[in-house]
Amino acid sequence: RGPLNFSDELLQAAEKGAEKIQNLADKLNEQLSKSAEGEKVDFNFEQWYKKFEEAMDDDFNSAQATAVLFDFTREVNRVIAENENPDKEFYSEAKSFLKKTAEDVLGIVNFETKESLPSLENDLIELLIKIRAEAKQNKNYALSDKIRDELNKLGVILQDTKDGTSYKKVKK
Repeated sequence: RGPLNFSDELLQAAEKGAEKIQNLADKLNEQLSKSAEGEKVDFNFEQWYKKFEEAMDDDFNSAQATAVLFDFTREVNRVIAENENPDKEFYSEAKSFLKKTAEDVLGIVNFETKESLPSLENDLIELLIKIRAEAKQNKNYALSDKIRDELNKLGVILQDTKDGTSYKKVKK
């Protein structure tokens, strides 16, 4: 319901943030594949679920929900660094939290193989197309053109038709 804030710098920051969350997801998968037992870690996962739910209940405040995920990632990484050998339950609960929030709700992390990540690329392109359509509907042609031009620089050509917008990827 507010104006969109879009820039190359914000896209790069979002990409780096998503990469940090994905790195934690990969680390959790790696640790869970090991069979060694570890030490019990006192970590309140319930508070993180509550924070995430409160953000989403606040008019689907995905920016705040994403901030919760960044804070969660930082805190889990801190716990891992401070504890020699956290137990599998800790890793399992951390993975469950990220799966339920970052993957299932926001779609910014993928616990599957890294080879399936191109679907995330397609989803992000579709998201930008939707944002562009909203910008055009709100007569914000400068933003609409900027999205088109920036996607074009990345090798994504938008094709507007009476049925909507489609895209194709070309080699840069």
